[in-house]
Amino acid sequence: MTAAESRYQTLRSHLHYLRLEATAEALPQELERARKEKLSHTAFLERLLAIEVEVKFPRFSGHPSAWRESSRQARKEMRDAPEVSEAVPAGVPA
Repeated sequence: MTAAESRYQTLRSHLHYLRLEATAEALPQELERARKEKLSHTAFLERLLAIEVEVKFPRFSGHPSAWRESSRQARKEMRDAPEVSEAVPAGVPA
């Protein structure tokens, strides 16, 4: 086994260990695409991780602003929620 083959197998093992199954499956094709298109390391990694995001979080894939909007909406809902009393109700032993 060559050093490149060994690194490839190690990378696939890491992806599986991290439960990035879609990324692990897409790795061979994305490596080939990166080679053909002469992608930078950053562009390659972004594309590879975008595949996993699309699979695990289709609602947010390709839309970083959707993540921010979702967080903003959750904070607003928490802020607008009625106050919950910390007091022990009458008749409940303390």
